[in-house]
Amino acid sequence: ETYDRLVLFCVGAVTLNTVAAQRERFARVADFLIAPRPVLDALNDKETVHARAQSLGIPVPRQYDGVPPERYPVVIKPHCGEKFGLKAADRYAVADTPEAYAQILARMQRYDPAPIVQDRITGPGIGVSLLLGRDGCLICALCHRRIREYPVTGGPSTCCESFYDAALIDRAYRLLHSFGFTGMAMVEFKGGKILEVNPRVWGSFPLSVCCGSPFTALYANAALGGPVDYTPQDFRTGVKMRYLFNDGMAVFDYLRHGKLRP
Repeated sequence: ETYDRLVLFCVGAVTLNTVAAQRERFARVADFLIAPRPVLDALNDKETVHARAQSLGIPVPRQYDGVPPERYPVVIKPHCGEKFGLKAADRYAVADTPEAYAQILARMQRYDPAPIVQDRITGPGIGVSLLLGRDGCLICALCHRRIREYPVTGGPSTCCESFYDAALIDRAYRLLHSFGFTGMAMVEFKGGKILEVNPRVWGSFPLSVCCGSPFTALYANAALGGPVDYTPQDFRTGVKMRYLFNDGMAVFDYLRHGKLRP
């Protein structure tokens, strides 16, 4: 209240959910682009995202609902790992055999009585990050692919690279728009299929600065009600960013698993 008017840019999930739950109170002193709490909850639920993507004709991994998998490996994960306070590396696990499936399922059921079980999709992880205005219009888009991650069995990216893919941007936008979403979100793809949505600032967000994307400035302009127009590929492609310490740990982890090329 000591400022004339400010723009609220929520970085963490806890902060974002706090503001989303008290939108009217914060709106008296600040401008922001944040979706209502029910929309955030729906996008954080992997089952809801999976079903919505299917209804829109967007490819998703095969899912096993209440029945043992017909083939392996499979990924087992709770509906929303963040809600249970799980670290990124603990939000899912891979089962290669029926025995491993039974053990991991029992472990995950401590958090979620009916965990999600899907075919494991191989290939590099891709993040399509979008900014949607109050009227649901697309304001900004940024794509990145994971080069390395830690742990290598599945974790946050430690090195990533910017690129552009209009088709993936369209799929991500159609999904977010169908929920009536407002604000920033990252839609995660692998093998051309949607895995999940992070309806908040994502871990590799600093890449937007490295590659010259106007993400933050456009967020502020749109939150203040200023004119904003979507410009495709308004960033440099082929720009790499890494978190030095985490990437060093990843290198050792890749070597330990015999993966020399990454």
